Amino acid sequence: MTDIWEEIGKKLNELTDSDIACIDSDGNVRFANFQMDPQIEESVAIALRTKVRVSLSLKHEKVLILPMNFGGKNGIVVVNKYDFSEDTFVKLIESVVEDTFNLEEYLSSSEVPHEMLIKNFKEDVESVRKTILEKLAPYPELIKTLHIFFENGASVIKTSKVMGIHRNTLLYRLNKVKDLTHLEPRSFKGAVILYLVIGQISV
Repeated sequence: MTDIWEEIGKKLNELTDSDIACIDSDGNVRFANFQMDPQIEESVAIALRTKVRVSLSLKHEKVLILPMNFGGKNGIVVVNKYDFSEDTFVKLIESVVEDTFNLEEYLSSSEVPHEMLIKNFKEDVESVRKTILEKLAPYPELIKTLHIFFENGASVIKTSKVMGIHRNTLLYRLNKVKDLTHLEPRSFKGAVILYLVIGQISV
């Protein structure tokens, strides 16, 4: 059986530059890429008991402690040093947690060997990534626009100011990305996928 919270931690670690820790319902740290200080550990214990989200500010860094319950399994996700809004991270984490539990259910119910399923899953992801890269590669201005768009919190106003272009020009480029990739850069799901893909391309 997969250590579900460890898997979630690894996936979140790949998706964000923030520090991540995942803790199971017994308070055991299943994944962490940073050293939690006593105040965070105390807040995690409170969140485990109360199932209430906790926000902290430590050493000028924001810390978000999120109780999660999926598939009847409880746990805590700690996000340290995050730049996006709390709601953005909540949506991201919920999406990753839900996808992870769905994958675990698929693996446990299938007669195909797990190693083969995981191999096929990774190959499918790589195929999608390669297709998107091929679609965007001939348009370096779109790739640059996406980089700046995501660096500015997916804000049309901020991005147009930083790039020194009209709002309509920016919207035209974002719509062009949507036409090419069938992914909406202004939607949460489309933004996450595009963010991961263009991270492989330097501008």
